[in-house]
Amino acid sequence: MRLIIFVILFLLGIPYTFTKTNQINYKKTSLAVIAIDNTINGSFDKLVRIPSQNKDYSLEYSCNISGIIIYRIDHSFMDKADVIQYIKKTIHKSAKDVKFEIIFVDIQDVSNKGKC
Repeated sequence: MRLIIFVILFLLGIPYTFTKTNQINYKKTSLAVIAIDNTINGSFDKLVRIPSQNKDYSLEYSCNISGIIIYRIDHSFMDKADVIQYIKKTIHKSAKDVKFEIIFVDIQDVSNKGKC
C-alpha cells in the first residue's frame, strides 16, 4: 500500500519538475558599455544588430562617431566576470573580426527595481 502511494506521488511530481526546469527566469540585468574600433568597415553595424539576433540584449545607446554601444542584458549570472564572458561570446558569435573593449559592466537585481 505504501509503495502504491509512493509511486502515485512520484508520478504526480514529475510534470512539475519538468515545467520548472524549462522556464528561463531572469533575475538580474546589466548595463554594458562597449568601445568599438571603427576602423574596420561594418563593425559598428554588426554590433548594433546583436539585440535583433539575441532576445537577452537590448540596445540602450549607440554612437557611431565615438564607437560606443551600451547594451542592457537580462541574465541570471551572479558574477561580473560571467557577464563579461557572456558578452564576449555573443559578440564573437555575431562578428568575429570586430575589435572591441568592454569598458564597464554593472549588475542590478531586477527584484530591487524601484526601491531606494
